Amino acid sequence: MEARVGIEIDDTNILFKINKQKSLVDNVRAICIENNLVSSEAYGLKFSYTLDHSNEGYYVTDDNFQNIQNGFTLKLVESLDSVIDRIFNTIDQNRLQNFKELLTSSTDPGFVKLLVKKNRETDIFEWLTSDSIHGTELSACLLILLHILKKQLVKEVPSGIIKNIIKLIKNSLHTSANQTQYALAVLCQILYLRGHEVNKQTIVTELEIKDIISFIEIQGQVNLQLNTMMLINAMVKSVKGDKRNYLVKDLNRSRNRECIFTNIIKNMKKDSAMAHELYAYQTYIMSLYSSSLNSYITTEDNPLLEELELSEDRMNRSSAYVDFDEICRNRSNSTGTIIEDIDNSRISFASIESEKSGDSKKNSNYVQDSQICALTYEALYHYKKYHFKNFCQSRLEENTYEPGIYYSSEKVTRLLANILHIGMEPTKQGRSYHPLVFNASLKLPFFLELFSRTMWLLSKTRREMRAWTFDDYMKIFLVLEKQIKMALDRKPLDYTSLTKELMTVTYEEIDKQWQNEKQEEWKKIYQTNPNVQTLKKLFSPDNEKLIYENRMKTLQDGGLFPKLPEKKGKQSQFFCRLSDNRRTILWGDWDDLNNELKDEEPRKCNIADIKYFVIAKACPHVKDQSVKDYSRAFSIILDQDLYINFLAADAKTANIWIDGFNLLLGNRYRSIDYNKELDTLLEMDCALHLLELQNVPLPNSKPLVPPLPTYIRSKPTIPPKSPKVKLRKPLMPVKMLKTNRENS
Repeated sequence: MEARVGIEIDDTNILFKINKQKSLVDNVRAICIENNLVSSEAYGLKFSYTLDHSNEGYYVTDDNFQNIQNGFTLKLVESLDSVIDRIFNTIDQNRLQNFKELLTSSTDPGFVKLLVKKNRETDIFEWLTSDSIHGTELSACLLILLHILKKQLVKEVPSGIIKNIIKLIKNSLHTSANQTQYALAVLCQILYLRGHEVNKQTIVTELEIKDIISFIEIQGQVNLQLNTMMLINAMVKSVKGDKRNYLVKDLNRSRNRECIFTNIIKNMKKDSAMAHELYAYQTYIMSLYSSSLNSYITTEDNPLLEELELSEDRMNRSSAYVDFDEICRNRSNSTGTIIEDIDNSRISFASIESEKSGDSKKNSNYVQDSQICALTYEALYHYKKYHFKNFCQSRLEENTYEPGIYYSSEKVTRLLANILHIGMEPTKQGRSYHPLVFNASLKLPFFLELFSRTMWLLSKTRREMRAWTFDDYMKIFLVLEKQIKMALDRKPLDYTSLTKELMTVTYEEIDKQWQNEKQEEWKKIYQTNPNVQTLKKLFSPDNEKLIYENRMKTLQDGGLFPKLPEKKGKQSQFFCRLSDNRRTILWGDWDDLNNELKDEEPRKCNIADIKYFVIAKACPHVKDQSVKDYSRAFSIILDQDLYINFLAADAKTANIWIDGFNLLLGNRYRSIDYNKELDTLLEMDCALHLLELQNVPLPNSKPLVPPLPTYIRSKPTIPPKSPKVKLRKPLMPVKMLKTNRENS
């Protein structure tokens, strides 16, 4: 295998064939021999230009040598081995210049790998252990250490380095933003790697969230903010038990959440990496509800639930549907004022009566009908306290339509817990963060407010779906889940905006969204699935025959075209068609009055006599500017001075005729309409054959056609003018007839 590349040697460029079957060393030697350069061991190659711009500026090594392709540009430079020896052997003679070169090469995978192979990482460790390192030296060493850890080229890092890095972070006033960013990344990398247990313990013991959260406030440093969030999440992920609970409660402090909301979320642009870190941070905060989610209380004869009961008078007055009230707190039923902040040490209101609740079910996916979790009780208590009118409506409606308020509220809690990943670890694919979790200015807890709106939305959706029976209950929750996800994905910044979003995601909107998702899913399958591609190849010949016959029929039926150049007023036309045997073209002037050809015998030419068939700008009548719209133009060239110029009525008609002539002449060109038509037919065939995968039974034989009825009553014809009918003598009225009889 060969790759034709350009080689930069000093100020000259040469062409060279890289032989991939030989080694990198052999190719470098061949380049040196061809250009009369001695001592090829002193030379190496760098990527100067690549087609996808990857690896540019990196050394060519045995690991990436096979990636060289035609069109690449390589640069002949000092060999990697010589560079590393020169830098480390003369580090003290020209310290600044050598460390600048280290900093430049620190991101090169080949450079870092060979550095470790030559045991030069010990020098890096020694410099990082020293307290006197700073500036470019510190940046270079931190970056090299970071890439050594990413490549997992060492099993252990001296603990003194980790302590120095932590000290550097805590005294960040004396370091630059870049150095702090590299230091955070090093600690984060250690926490995510296997092993390094001593260093991990040092990090989570000596470093606290308050030591690094301030870096988020530095504006314009996106990478510094990202590395801060990554380290915070890595610290939580790496610990368990009481230490983890302590960190999570620290994350949930108002000042920390408000710092992230103000400095990151409000200025957030499309950044998938930051979105993932926010999602992970959010998941850890939501884990505070895990204990309440897995603790259960019974709904039968439980004094705790008496607070959630309503009087008969209140129930009767709450039968009408009401919109969601943002501040609808029934003061007569409330025991206090709106809390200003949530006590992080108490997760659930149910903990007040903790002796009445217990972990009766460890599996959170299964709950008996006579139980609700403590989190559901807390949410219902909040719903009644702060949105009393809506609570009354939900209580009445859920009891009316069979499931009951406790059953429905438990399902809503489980639904929201699944959407918010409560009790779960963050997934690698997670990107869905919600600004409302971080907005500490909203005093009421996010989960409880979302629960209240979801219960209200359940009533609203039931009305929109007209789903009144218990059999429709699961369908309502499928729609409800989609509504909540769509509203949260729009990232509302406050509760009023959240309510507005929930108002807009109606059942009709969800139905449209599902239809769009099905179409997108089918489109993806149709375009990428290998089995479908096989079906397309299988069906393509038959469908191309159908289109061929359609084009031939159009040509055989013929058509009228204007005689060029075009004139104002009445335009002369000529008629052209393909003969029945598809070997001859017939054309002649058209008589509009008699609707026939003017000449008795039309002009003829054989298909085999056609020298060229041209379209658009290549047509003679387009070149001489006889027509302006070249998209409708095509020409048959029989000889140098003999041609037939066509101008179709519209682009679609032109494409049909163009396809027809190209098919007759065996040309490869096909119009856009041809390809669209073929794709439509292929998609229909594939869809019909894949319906069985969607549990749609397909009959093996076509359905029977019912016989015609034996007697068809036809409507009698009405003559254009009804004949005169002699009227009979009118009968005598009954009263007169009786009178005459009596008189007789």
